[in-house]
Formats: sequence, structure tokens, C-alpha cells
Amino acid sequence: QARQVRWRAQAGDRFSDAARTIRFNLADDCWLQSQTLRLQFSITNKSGTAILTPVAHPMAMFENVRLYIGGQVAENIDNVTVLGNLMDLFKPVTRRVAESLENHPLAGNVDERLAIQAGQTRRVIMSLPLGFFAQRIWAPLHLISNCVIELTLGEKLNAFKTGESDNYDLSDVSLLGTCLHVDSAISAGYHQHLDAGMPLPIAYQTVVSTKHVVTNGSFSLNLARAVSRLKSVYFCVVAASSVNQGTNFVGAANGDQVDGRTDLMNFHLQVGSQRFPDQPATGVAEHYCRLMQALGK
Repeated sequence: QARQVRWRAQAGDRFSDAARTIRFNLADDCWLQSQTLRLQFSITNKSGTAILTPVAHPMAMFENVRLYIGGQVAENIDNVTVLGNLMDLFKPVTRRVAESLENHPLAGNVDERLAIQAGQTRRVIMSLPLGFFAQRIWAPLHLISNCVIELTLGEKLNAFKTGESDNYDLSDVSLLGTCLHVDSAISAGYHQHLDAGMPLPIAYQTVVSTKHVVTNGSFSLNLARAVSRLKSVYFCVVAASSVNQGTNFVGAANGDQVDGRTDLMNFHLQVGSQRFPDQPATGVAEHYCRLMQALGK
């Protein structure tokens, strides 16, 4: 039997600068359909006069997301502010507009989102960037010990327009998911399998995010990560003086910013002794071509 399940946040129900860490314990005697897991909350503009205008996907409000299983860190994703905005921009325009109805509706221009009026509240639903909950699997919560999700809020203006309200909080925070309850004999069979010392591997993809500080136009970034497979690598440049760290990318490709500077930029990726591509990718046209390849398009 499948049913809709809601998990409430631990240690309170209102989060802001004073309480920035949101923690959930996914305890249930069921199989969770991983792809259905969604974060839901209400965001309230506490200003009495100023509006609150989102400038990015609501995921950009967070700076870190962690998944703990059995007390061990299974996934640890930093720089979620930038990651959330990138994942949203990678979607086709029609999908972005449709999915924005779950959080901050896109109004008119696809880069403009509907403001929250003074004293008003908006309900938001969003998926999580955790790879474990992006797979087509049924996660056996009754077999997973201490499955905990922890989210940390970032700076207040990371995802909202400057010069307006910066006084808001999150309330009624919960996780939504679809759980399947099966016959007890099936669950007992899995318990016997584990009690006999046999493994129950669950493969999933995840994201590793790093932040670097560069001070000149020519630089190299060194990454050391132990992964079994590397699917793709993305990088973006954010101005150090930018307030909205999730949205103000340097050299964003559009008709106004393709000029003599952006069209001369080049890069290459080296993994071990292998370079990708063989020769540096130069100019906006080839950069966009490599981006589409990384996205599988």
C-alpha cells in the first residue's frame, strides 16, 4: 500500500538567521520512492512596507546540504547557492516556467520572479540536490539506520533582490514523500539477508562542489576527489563584490556580453594525463558547445 508521508523538521518550526540549520530524521517502516521526496515550507516577508523579490530558485537560499546514514556522512554538498541556480538554468524554458509554480512563479521575462508583498506568506515546494533522492529506487527506510537530512541557510540576500526587504523567515517546514508498505514477510526476508552479513548495495550519483578564489585572469584549479566515475564538470565565475552570489555570474553568455573579452576566454580540463578537449576550448561558441555536451544534448 502506497501513502503520502510528511516528516516535520526537528528542533522547532521557524528558521532564520537565529536558527539556520534544518534537520529531518526519515524514520518510517516503509520503502521510500526516492524521486518523490520534496522540501516544503512557507516563507514570510516580515517587512511592513518593502516587497521581497526572489532572483533565483529557492534552493539558492541554502549554502549546504548533508545526508547522514547510520551516523556517517553519505553526501555533503557545499555551495548550494550557486548549484541551485545552475540546475534551474539548465532546464528548458518551458519546464522552468512550469516548475516555478511550485516555488517562485516566473512572471513575464523568464528571469523575473513574482515578488512576495509586505507581510505576506508564500508556500514553496522544491526537490533536493541530493543524488540519493534523485534515483529511480525504492529506499528501504526500515533497513537504513538514522537517515538524516540537514540543510543550512545561507546569507539572506543570496536569493533575493537587494534594496528591498531582507527580513523573512521559514515556517511549517517539512519533507513530503511517497512510501510503500509491503507484506511483513518481504521485509523479514531483507532483514534475514542483512543479518546473514550479506550486502545490500544502493548505487547513486551525487555532486561535489568546491569554491576557489582567483585574483587574476589566468589561473588553474586543482581538485582532489575520490570518485569511482566522473560524469561531467561545470564551473562558473562569480564576482567577489556580488551580493547575490547565486545569480550574478561573470560573462554570462547573451547578446550584450559576447565581446572581445568573453570571446577570447579559453579553458581545458585535465584528468590524470588526459586533457579534455585536446586543445583549449576558446570563445563563447565552443564554450556553449562543450556545455551542451556535458548536459548530454
